[in-house]
Amino acid sequence: MKTTALAAVALAFCANAADCNLLNNPGFEKDATGFPADWCFNREYAAKTYDVSEDGVVSLRAPKDGSSFNQVDIHLVPGRKYVLGAEVRTSGIPKEFARLVVYNYAWTESASLYLPTDTGGEWQKVSLEFEAMRTRDELYSFTFYFKGGGEGVAAIRAPFVRPASGVVDGEERAPRFSFGGDGSRRQATPERLACGKKLNSLVRRLLAADAKPGVANRFSTACEGWIWIALSDGADGAKEFKLDGKAVGAAAVGGRMEAMCRVPAGEHVLVADSAGELVVNSIPTIMGTYFPDPIDAEIDTVTVDAD
Repeated sequence: MKTTALAAVALAFCANAADCNLLNNPGFEKDATGFPADWCFNREYAAKTYDVSEDGVVSLRAPKDGSSFNQVDIHLVPGRKYVLGAEVRTSGIPKEFARLVVYNYAWTESASLYLPTDTGGEWQKVSLEFEAMRTRDELYSFTFYFKGGGEGVAAIRAPFVRPASGVVDGEERAPRFSFGGDGSRRQATPERLACGKKLNSLVRRLLAADAKPGVANRFSTACEGWIWIALSDGADGAKEFKLDGKAVGAAAVGGRMEAMCRVPAGEHVLVADSAGELVVNSIPTIMGTYFPDPIDAEIDTVTVDAD
Protein backbone atom coordinates (compact mmCIF):
# COMPACT_ATOMS: atom_id res chain seq x y z
CA MET A 1 0.00 0.00 0.00
CA LYS A 2 1.35 3.42 -0.93
CA THR A 3 1.78 6.01 1.79
CA THR A 4 -1.10 8.49 1.49
CA ALA A 5 -1.06 12.20 2.21
CA LEU A 6 -2.68 11.45 5.57
CA ALA A 7 0.11 9.07 6.54
CA ALA A 8 2.69 11.56 5.35
CA VAL A 9 1.18 14.24 7.57
CA ALA A 10 1.19 11.85 10.53
CA LEU A 11 4.84 11.01 9.86
CA ALA A 12 5.77 14.68 9.89
CA PHE A 13 4.43 15.03 13.43
CA CYS A 14 5.86 11.80 14.85
CA ALA A 15 8.49 13.35 17.07
CA ASN A 16 8.12 10.35 19.37
CA ALA A 17 6.04 7.17 19.68
CA ALA A 18 3.27 8.95 21.59
CA ASP A 19 2.72 11.24 18.58
CA CYS A 20 2.06 8.26 16.28
CA ASN A 21 -1.36 7.33 17.66
CA LEU A 22 -3.41 5.88 14.81
CA LEU A 23 -6.74 6.45 16.61
CA ASN A 24 -8.78 9.57 15.93
CA ASN A 25 -9.89 11.68 18.90
CA PRO A 26 -8.27 9.63 21.70
CA GLY A 27 -9.32 12.38 24.11
CA PHE A 28 -13.00 11.61 23.38
CA GLU A 29 -13.85 15.22 22.52
CA LYS A 30 -17.60 15.39 21.96
CA ASP A 31 -19.20 16.47 18.71
CA ALA A 32 -22.34 18.55 18.23
CA THR A 33 -24.53 15.64 19.38
CA GLY A 34 -22.69 15.23 22.70
CA PHE A 35 -21.11 11.92 21.65
CA PRO A 36 -17.33 11.37 21.23
CA ALA A 37 -16.51 12.45 17.69
CA ASP A 38 -15.32 9.81 15.21
CA TRP A 39 -16.28 6.93 17.52
CA CYS A 40 -19.21 4.54 17.21
CA PHE A 41 -20.83 1.65 19.07
CA ASN A 42 -22.09 -1.68 17.86
CA ARG A 43 -25.85 -1.71 18.51
CA GLU A 44 -28.60 0.86 18.96
CA TYR A 45 -29.76 -0.55 22.31
CA ALA A 46 -26.16 -0.77 23.51
CA ALA A 47 -26.13 3.02 23.97
CA LYS A 48 -27.79 2.42 27.33
CA THR A 49 -24.61 0.75 28.57
CA TYR A 50 -22.40 3.77 27.82
CA ASP A 51 -21.45 6.71 29.98
CA VAL A 52 -19.61 9.60 28.31
CA SER A 53 -20.49 12.24 30.92
CA GLU A 54 -16.93 12.40 32.30
CA ASP A 55 -14.66 14.48 30.05
CA GLY A 56 -12.12 12.38 28.19
CA VAL A 57 -13.53 9.11 29.54
CA VAL A 58 -15.78 6.37 28.13
CA SER A 59 -17.32 3.93 30.61
CA LEU A 60 -19.15 0.67 29.91
CA ARG A 61 -21.58 -0.71 32.44
CA ALA A 62 -22.23 -4.44 32.56
CA PRO A 63 -24.22 -5.13 29.38
CA LYS A 64 -26.80 -7.87 28.89
CA ASP A 65 -25.24 -8.49 25.49
CA GLY A 66 -21.73 -7.73 24.30
CA SER A 67 -21.03 -4.04 23.69
CA SER A 68 -18.20 -2.41 21.80
CA PHE A 69 -16.97 1.13 21.31
CA ASN A 70 -14.84 1.34 18.21
CA GLN A 71 -13.15 2.81 15.16
CA VAL A 72 -13.05 0.87 11.90
CA ASP A 73 -11.03 0.90 8.66
CA ILE A 74 -7.65 1.66 10.22
CA HIS A 75 -4.81 0.76 7.83
CA LEU A 76 -1.90 -1.17 9.36
CA VAL A 77 0.91 -3.07 7.68
CA PRO A 78 0.56 -6.87 8.09
CA GLY A 79 3.56 -8.39 9.86
CA ARG A 80 4.62 -5.11 11.44
CA LYS A 81 4.63 -4.69 15.24
CA TYR A 82 2.33 -2.25 17.05
CA VAL A 83 1.48 -1.28 20.61
CA LEU A 84 -2.12 -1.26 21.82
CA GLY A 85 -3.13 0.35 25.13
CA ALA A 86 -4.95 2.92 27.26
CA GLU A 87 -5.41 4.18 30.78
CA VAL A 88 -8.07 2.05 32.45
CA ARG A 89 -10.21 2.16 35.58
CA THR A 90 -12.31 -0.85 36.51
CA SER A 91 -14.60 -1.91 39.32
CA GLY A 92 -15.88 -5.43 39.97
CA ILE A 93 -15.70 -6.83 36.43
CA PRO A 94 -15.23 -10.57 35.85
CA LYS A 95 -11.87 -11.81 34.64
CA GLU A 96 -11.39 -11.50 30.88
CA PHE A 97 -14.79 -9.82 30.36
CA ALA A 98 -13.50 -6.40 29.27
CA ARG A 99 -10.69 -5.86 26.80
CA LEU A 100 -9.12 -3.65 24.17
CA VAL A 101 -8.91 -5.36 20.80
CA VAL A 102 -7.37 -4.81 17.39
CA TYR A 103 -8.94 -7.21 14.91
CA ASN A 104 -8.73 -7.86 11.19
CA TYR A 105 -11.43 -7.65 8.54
CA ALA A 106 -14.39 -9.90 9.58
CA TRP A 107 -12.70 -10.47 12.99
CA THR A 108 -11.12 -13.81 12.08
CA GLU A 109 -7.95 -12.92 14.04
CA SER A 110 -7.28 -10.41 16.79
CA ALA A 111 -4.89 -9.11 19.43
CA SER A 112 -6.56 -8.70 22.84
CA LEU A 113 -5.49 -6.77 25.92
CA TYR A 114 -7.65 -7.84 28.87
CA LEU A 115 -8.43 -5.22 31.49
CA PRO A 116 -7.73 -5.84 35.20
CA THR A 117 -10.83 -6.77 37.20
CA ASP A 118 -10.57 -3.89 39.72
CA THR A 119 -8.12 -1.00 39.88
CA GLY A 120 -9.41 0.28 43.23
CA GLY A 121 -10.70 3.54 41.79
CA GLU A 122 -7.28 4.45 40.35
CA TRP A 123 -6.23 4.85 36.72
CA GLN A 124 -3.78 2.25 35.47
CA LYS A 125 -1.91 2.33 32.17
CA VAL A 126 -1.91 -0.97 30.27
CA SER A 127 -0.36 -1.91 26.93
CA LEU A 128 0.31 -4.86 24.66
CA GLU A 129 2.74 -5.26 21.76
CA PHE A 130 1.36 -7.32 18.87
CA GLU A 131 2.07 -8.16 15.27
CA ALA A 132 -0.55 -7.12 12.73
CA MET A 133 -2.22 -10.24 11.37
CA ARG A 134 -3.14 -10.78 7.73
CA THR A 135 -6.34 -9.10 6.60
CA ARG A 136 -8.30 -8.03 3.56
CA ASP A 137 -7.30 -4.64 2.09
CA GLU A 138 -5.01 -4.04 5.12
CA LEU A 139 -8.08 -2.94 7.12
CA TYR A 140 -8.28 -3.29 10.91
CA SER A 141 -10.57 -2.15 13.70
CA PHE A 142 -9.98 -1.02 17.27
CA THR A 143 -12.61 -1.72 19.90
CA PHE A 144 -13.17 -1.34 23.62
CA TYR A 145 -15.21 -4.49 24.22
CA PHE A 146 -17.27 -5.69 27.20
CA LYS A 147 -18.54 -9.28 27.00
CA GLY A 148 -22.25 -9.78 27.62
CA GLY A 149 -23.57 -11.09 30.91
CA GLY A 150 -20.89 -9.50 33.08
CA GLU A 151 -21.11 -7.05 35.93
CA GLY A 152 -19.25 -4.00 37.19
CA VAL A 153 -17.92 -0.98 35.28
CA ALA A 154 -14.93 -0.56 32.97
CA ALA A 155 -13.64 2.85 31.85
CA ILE A 156 -10.87 3.92 29.48
CA ARG A 157 -9.17 7.16 28.57
CA ALA A 158 -6.35 8.08 26.15
CA PRO A 159 -6.52 4.85 24.09
CA PHE A 160 -3.84 4.31 21.46
CA VAL A 161 -2.62 2.08 18.66
CA ARG A 162 0.83 3.07 17.40
CA PRO A 163 3.79 1.54 15.54
CA ALA A 164 6.20 -0.09 17.96
CA SER A 165 9.02 1.61 16.05
CA GLY A 166 7.53 5.06 16.59
CA VAL A 167 7.51 5.64 12.82
CA VAL A 168 4.44 5.82 10.58
CA ASP A 169 5.17 4.35 7.15
CA GLY A 170 2.08 3.21 5.25
CA GLU A 171 -0.36 3.30 8.18
CA GLU A 172 -3.52 5.41 8.06
CA ARG A 173 -6.06 6.45 10.66
CA ALA A 174 -9.72 5.58 10.27
CA PRO A 175 -11.82 7.92 8.06
CA ARG A 176 -13.08 10.93 10.02
CA PHE A 177 -16.74 11.86 9.72
CA SER A 178 -17.79 13.87 12.80
CA PHE A 179 -18.19 17.56 13.53
CA GLY A 180 -16.89 19.64 16.41
CA GLY A 181 -19.02 20.68 19.38
CA ASP A 182 -19.27 24.22 18.00
CA GLY A 183 -20.63 22.94 14.70
CA SER A 184 -17.34 23.50 12.87
CA ARG A 185 -15.65 20.87 10.73
CA ARG A 186 -13.23 18.57 12.55
CA GLN A 187 -11.46 18.14 9.23
CA ALA A 188 -11.41 19.68 5.79
CA THR A 189 -13.92 17.22 4.35
CA PRO A 190 -14.54 17.93 0.65
CA GLU A 191 -18.19 18.50 -0.28
CA ARG A 192 -17.91 15.88 -2.95
CA LEU A 193 -16.69 12.41 -2.00
CA ALA A 194 -16.07 10.01 -4.87
CA CYS A 195 -18.68 7.37 -4.07
CA GLY A 196 -18.13 7.81 -0.37
CA LYS A 197 -16.09 6.81 2.65
CA LYS A 198 -16.76 3.36 4.04
CA LEU A 199 -18.14 3.58 7.61
CA ASN A 200 -18.81 -0.15 8.06
CA SER A 201 -19.67 -3.23 6.02
CA LEU A 202 -23.05 -1.77 4.95
CA VAL A 203 -22.88 2.02 5.05
CA ARG A 204 -20.85 4.61 3.14
CA ARG A 205 -20.68 8.33 3.90
CA LEU A 206 -21.44 10.03 0.58
CA LEU A 207 -21.54 13.63 1.79
CA ALA A 208 -20.66 15.65 4.89
CA ALA A 209 -21.05 19.41 4.50
CA ASP A 210 -21.95 22.61 6.31
CA ALA A 211 -25.15 23.28 4.38
CA LYS A 212 -26.40 26.74 3.54
CA PRO A 213 -29.98 27.43 2.35
CA GLY A 214 -30.30 27.10 -1.40
CA VAL A 215 -26.64 26.13 -1.96
CA ALA A 216 -25.95 23.01 -4.02
CA ASN A 217 -24.07 20.10 -2.43
CA ARG A 218 -22.79 17.40 -4.78
CA PHE A 219 -22.20 13.69 -4.15
CA SER A 220 -21.90 10.52 -6.21
CA THR A 221 -23.33 7.02 -5.93
CA ALA A 222 -21.63 3.99 -7.42
CA CYS A 223 -24.88 2.14 -8.11
CA GLU A 224 -28.65 2.49 -7.82
CA GLY A 225 -29.91 2.26 -4.25
CA TRP A 226 -31.24 3.93 -1.12
CA ILE A 227 -29.74 6.95 0.58
CA TRP A 228 -30.37 8.53 3.99
CA ILE A 229 -30.29 12.33 4.28
CA ALA A 230 -29.99 14.14 7.62
CA LEU A 231 -29.79 17.83 8.51
CA SER A 232 -29.01 18.91 12.08
CA ASP A 233 -27.92 22.06 13.97
CA GLY A 234 -30.37 24.66 12.75
CA ALA A 235 -32.68 22.21 11.02
CA ASP A 236 -35.81 23.39 12.88
CA GLY A 237 -37.01 25.35 9.88
CA ALA A 238 -36.32 22.63 7.30
CA LYS A 239 -39.35 21.26 5.48
CA GLU A 240 -37.86 19.60 2.45
CA PHE A 241 -34.75 18.84 0.47
CA LYS A 242 -34.38 19.19 -3.27
CA LEU A 243 -32.57 16.29 -4.83
CA ASP A 244 -31.67 16.65 -8.49
CA GLY A 245 -34.28 19.39 -8.76
CA LYS A 246 -37.14 17.40 -7.23
CA ALA A 247 -38.62 18.01 -3.77
CA VAL A 248 -38.06 15.34 -1.11
CA GLY A 249 -40.16 15.71 2.04
CA ALA A 250 -38.32 15.70 5.38
CA ALA A 251 -39.46 14.37 8.76
CA ALA A 252 -38.31 15.36 12.26
CA VAL A 253 -36.47 12.41 13.85
CA GLY A 254 -34.30 12.61 16.97
CA GLY A 255 -33.56 16.31 16.67
CA ARG A 256 -32.70 16.06 12.97
CA MET A 257 -34.63 16.48 9.76
CA GLU A 258 -34.34 13.24 7.79
CA ALA A 259 -35.38 11.77 4.48
CA MET A 260 -34.84 8.55 2.58
CA CYS A 261 -35.09 7.97 -1.16
CA ARG A 262 -33.87 5.71 -3.93
CA VAL A 263 -31.46 7.19 -6.48
CA PRO A 264 -29.80 5.98 -9.67
CA ALA A 265 -26.04 5.64 -10.00
CA GLY A 266 -24.08 8.78 -10.79
CA GLU A 267 -23.67 12.34 -9.58
CA HIS A 268 -26.44 14.07 -7.60
CA VAL A 269 -27.16 17.59 -6.42
CA LEU A 270 -28.77 18.11 -3.00
CA VAL A 271 -30.13 21.44 -1.75
CA ALA A 272 -31.43 22.06 1.79
CA ASP A 273 -33.81 24.89 2.70
CA SER A 274 -32.13 25.45 6.06
CA ALA A 275 -28.54 25.75 7.32
CA GLY A 276 -26.94 22.99 9.35
CA GLU A 277 -24.79 19.87 9.26
CA LEU A 278 -25.80 17.92 6.16
CA VAL A 279 -25.01 14.22 5.88
CA VAL A 280 -25.85 11.68 3.18
CA ASN A 281 -25.22 7.95 3.67
CA SER A 282 -25.79 5.06 1.30
CA ILE A 283 -27.77 2.35 3.08
CA PRO A 284 -28.85 -1.22 2.33
CA THR A 285 -32.44 -2.17 1.55
CA ILE A 286 -34.18 -3.05 4.81
CA MET A 287 -37.14 -5.41 4.62
CA GLY A 288 -40.30 -4.93 6.66
CA THR A 289 -39.70 -1.42 7.96
CA TYR A 290 -41.55 1.89 7.83
CA PHE A 291 -40.01 5.34 7.75
CA PRO A 292 -39.79 7.34 9.91
CA ASP A 293 -41.49 5.54 12.82
CA PRO A 294 -41.24 1.72 12.80
CA ILE A 295 -43.01 1.27 16.14
CA ASP A 296 -45.95 3.65 16.42
CA ALA A 297 -46.77 4.11 12.74
CA GLU A 298 -50.04 2.74 11.43
CA ILE A 299 -49.16 0.56 8.45
CA ASP A 300 -51.63 0.61 5.56
CA THR A 301 -52.28 -2.51 3.51
CA VAL A 302 -51.36 -2.00 -0.14
CA THR A 303 -52.68 -4.18 -2.94
CA VAL A 304 -50.45 -4.44 -5.98
CA ASP A 305 -51.95 -5.29 -9.39
CA ALA A 306 -49.85 -8.04 -10.95
CA ASP A 307 -50.40 -6.45 -14.36
